[in-house]
Amino acid sequence: MAEFESIEQYSRLRVKRVVDIRYPFEQDEDMIRVRSSVKELVLVSSVLLGNIVRETELKDGTENNCAAAKIVLENGQILFIDPGFPYGIGIGGKEQEEYWQFNGFRIEDKGRTQLVNHKASAANKNEG
Repeated sequence: MAEFESIEQYSRLRVKRVVDIRYPFEQDEDMIRVRSSVKELVLVSSVLLGNIVRETELKDGTENNCAAAKIVLENGQILFIDPGFPYGIGIGGKEQEEYWQFNGFRIEDKGRTQLVNHKASAANKNEG
């Protein structure tokens, strides 16, 4: 199993391999603890054959520190893990990845954080 943790004030992601699910989060008094399944919430169909991880792509980094993670399943479905949410980690499909790319993402450049907007960069290249 993999455990995803947002780090650096919700701008980066740490990935750890774990044997068991752990719950190290804080719970406020008005919160109710629930259990849900990503496969039921995100995948097109949780019962399709091929819901097996084919590859994991870490965006801009390593398991210890990356900008986001993309998990591709054997049947082509995508899980995209985005640490840029103020109340936790956003998990979605290809739409989540497109949203993340559209809004730019943070990359480390010699110790400083730089926001890269891919659409603006592509437009500038086409003009030049």
